[in-house]
Amino acid sequence: MNMALVVKTVRNPEKGETIIGESFNEFPGVKGVNQAADIGKLGGKVEFIR
Repeated sequence: MNMALVVKTVRNPEKGETIIGESFNEFPGVKGVNQAADIGKLGGKVEFIR
């Protein structure tokens, strides 16, 4: 449903600045999907609306 896109940098960029990341990772889930998965594991009915 969702993917978290995470870029590691040496520091946070200043406003309007572009810096090069050291690494990039994708993680499935994120808050809403994780909560829905937990509710489903506890026996609740979960649906997503697009």
